[in-house]
Amino acid sequence: MENIKKTQAMRAAGLGCAISIAIIAYFLFSLPTEQLMDYLTALGHWFGASTTVGIFVLACLPVLVSVLFYWIYYWLKN
Repeated sequence: MENIKKTQAMRAAGLGCAISIAIIAYFLFSLPTEQLMDYLTALGHWFGASTTVGIFVLACLPVLVSVLFYWIYYWLKN
């Protein structure tokens, strides 16, 4: 029973990752480059650094969303 719950939570995590990647892809392809870079720079400044950190934060977002989906689903199934 425990393995089934973990498998279902992994499926939820995969769904969360796919949703976050789809949202990122939508904004990457719909926003002008200058505006996108301004947003990434603002995100980097919010963390106390530059545009590079904003890009790293954006790259880590699907992983974070996946972990959150996993633990929330796992917690709700208890």
